[in-house]
Amino acid sequence: MIARAIARAIGKLLVPVSLMAVLGVVVFAPRPALSAEGPGEKDTPKSKREETARLLARFDSLRDQYQRQHRRTWATGCGAAIVGSATLANGFPSPAVQLGMRLHLMHSNETSYFLYQDDGPTDVLLAAVRAARVALRADPKDAQAHLLLGEAYYRLAFRTCERAWRRQFTLLDRMRRMQMAAAWNQAIQLRPNTVQAHAQLALLYQDMGYVDLMRIHFRRVLECTRAAGPAKEADRDRFDRRIQGLKANLAQVEKEVEKRLEKFAAASAERPVLEQAAMALRMGLPGKALDILLTSDITKLGANGARMELELLLVHGRTDKVGGLLTPQMGKAIGPTFYHVIGLHWAATTGDYAVADKFLQKLSAQMNPPAGKDGKVDSLRSDLALLVGRMLLEGHCQRESPAQLVLVPLNRRRYWDHSLTILDLLREQSDILVLRGLLAQERNRDREATRYFREALDMWQSDAAIASGSGLDFNGRVLAQRGLRLVDKTKEKAPAEKK
Repeated sequence: MIARAIARAIGKLLVPVSLMAVLGVVVFAPRPALSAEGPGEKDTPKSKREETARLLARFDSLRDQYQRQHRRTWATGCGAAIVGSATLANGFPSPAVQLGMRLHLMHSNETSYFLYQDDGPTDVLLAAVRAARVALRADPKDAQAHLLLGEAYYRLAFRTCERAWRRQFTLLDRMRRMQMAAAWNQAIQLRPNTVQAHAQLALLYQDMGYVDLMRIHFRRVLECTRAAGPAKEADRDRFDRRIQGLKANLAQVEKEVEKRLEKFAAASAERPVLEQAAMALRMGLPGKALDILLTSDITKLGANGARMELELLLVHGRTDKVGGLLTPQMGKAIGPTFYHVIGLHWAATTGDYAVADKFLQKLSAQMNPPAGKDGKVDSLRSDLALLVGRMLLEGHCQRESPAQLVLVPLNRRRYWDHSLTILDLLREQSDILVLRGLLAQERNRDREATRYFREALDMWQSDAAIASGSGLDFNGRVLAQRGLRLVDKTKEKAPAEKK
């Protein structure tokens, strides 16, 4: 909530020229030439990096085509709805009123409809992620490959239907942001003057409401752009206007950050380290918060302090330091749930998919009921079935004695609350299965992905089951359905490519 409020505030702050517009320097940057793949270059880092660039360019080139198709689909559906409502209406003024209502609803829902559509083929983006990961396994110091990997994740997160479903799917939303932050920060670490990485990080941190980190990269965009100069002398006027736009917006961002720092300094005096860091983070100053935490030993910060430091290290793209801190002792200090979540994000950013899957398995397993006396661990479903059975059986005993008249309703309420908790845990387990499927797709394990998606959808069953109460919906359900469609699409393409 705080991050969203800060993002909205900064969005209103940059009035003269929007941040996206002034960072249009990326759009004007010359694209690297893509050389043809030679006989012995099939799996070299260079060839895989160039393959990634080609796949991203292909996705971008299809964006207009996809949007035209979405507009046609929307217009056709709206037209059919208008005709149908006019046909069913009886007598004036009912048709006119219904038409007005329909047009109003269509106009208000149009943006939402496009938000839930893909701007291009998702399978192309997954192929780009795989190619970039292959390039980085061969050469971890390839700055351009890190940059392109971040671009692939950016398109998955903001140019496909993930942008809509991530809002409810917290694990996926955070993972994608960490993947982008890690890739672009690594590109900058290897090549400090990578303007596009600085620009994308400025936008990412703005979206997250992290204004001090946004300022750092915004400033570097201005410095690198000014040092590079215009691509051609004929572009001098446009270049000068862009520099002026960057300077004007940076001045406003600087002013806002300094105001927050002054407010923080006045409010945080004499406070403990952990309170200072938490206050800085609430004010949209994660850079300041991390600086404060790093002055102390992480083992002495307590559970909350250690959690905050690990999270902020990932936000800054410092995956090496996080990897060194993920020890069993740290797991005991911060608790198993947060340890597994941080481990998942760390492994997903570094491309260690097997480790990420293990963290997800452990995260799901700890949601199951504790083992019984015989050592067996029941599933949440069997625990839920047992609760329902108890409610039914005790309902028949309610009139046997005055005590039962009091105890049965109390027990029923307790069972009901417990069953709601179990349903929430089942939803979380289903979302974890979807996340395992998405990561399996990233590593080109379609058979595993299919198994995870289908297991998650077994909980949902169908729309009819949801309506009748026998199914359970969850946040990642649509992404699981889309994942299965992508797998089917890949299977269809494979025989055609062989021919």
